[in-house]
Amino acid sequence: MPGTARSTGGSGLGLSIVVKLVEAHGGGITASAEPGQGAAFRVTLPAADPVS
Repeated sequence: MPGTARSTGGSGLGLSIVVKLVEAHGGGITASAEPGQGAAFRVTLPAADPVS
């Protein structure tokens, strides 16, 4: 996405906002990274109750 990377002026707040939102909904987030390959983030959220 153009303009969202820190090198092009992004604020770097996106991940911290995602963490707060995910935790507010009872979920979690994990990250893994390989040098030169970037990072991967896994977001888990509890399943919603079925709508009747």
